[in-house]
Amino acid sequence: MEWKQFTGTTLAWLDADTTVDKADASTIRKMIDKGSGNESRQVRISSTIREIARDYANAPYGQRGYALPAEGQAVMASVTEAINAMAEAFDNGGDALKALLLPNQRSKVKHYANGASWAVSALKNVNSTAVNLSKSGTWDGTHESLAATLPTGGEQ
Repeated sequence: MEWKQFTGTTLAWLDADTTVDKADASTIRKMIDKGSGNESRQVRISSTIREIARDYANAPYGQRGYALPAEGQAVMASVTEAINAMAEAFDNGGDALKALLLPNQRSKVKHYANGASWAVSALKNVNSTAVNLSKSGTWDGTHESLAATLPTGGEQ
């Protein structure tokens, strides 16, 4: 991924994702500024940014170096925004929601601690699905081809 696309993807992710630690976001933005001012450092800086982003399940390039097409990244930014809003609803939904919305049965955790922990889990699943659909050629990154993966009629 060339520098301009990499930085655009990174900045869109930082703007859309409220789960990124403020210190990490600030560091990444400063690194982008440095790389934009010094072309010879861009490869090393992008590697460092990717390393910082590995801590976040919804980083746009965290799946073994695979990056979704630009349209797919825009779709994922909107999905991330929706999941973050749902995380707030989780926190405000009372004990019934927290008691009923459970992690995967294989998880060591029996209940999500808060909306942020639910969001991390949901985003990990969403990102994995998006990458798999993209790699298989089922999804070209557009809303239309993603909607085409949904079952029709009474199918589930």
